[in-house]
Amino acid sequence: MVDHPRLQSAELERLLTLPADEYWDVGQSYRPSPNSPEQHYQFSRWALRAVSSSLDELADVIRVLTHRIQGIEQKFHLLPNDSTVSLTLFVTETDTVIGMGIDTEVIKLLAQINAVIEISLVVITA
Repeated sequence: MVDHPRLQSAELERLLTLPADEYWDVGQSYRPSPNSPEQHYQFSRWALRAVSSSLDELADVIRVLTHRIQGIEQKFHLLPNDSTVSLTLFVTETDTVIGMGIDTEVIKLLAQINAVIEISLVVITA
């Protein structure tokens, strides 16, 4: 995903030449949950997204995202310096050992587009 404090998501999309799977714009209102008060995004986002049903499929999902990113890799260098580029993994599991790996090919690609890796783990116990 790419976040920017001022550019609109359409401008990020124009620079990257690929439609986003998920996007929003700085100042746009949202509710974190149905009962939450309205809030406003502090940045715009352009994001590619892939979902798996288990950690066993994580490598396949990352491979799909990697393939999509490789097609526009050079476009990331056109982003303004104050852009934040990241690969974010959200993992929710119940009563299990969480193990995952990211291979060197993916790490090299993330380094080439100046991306960070964020991992959010949620473990629900019975």
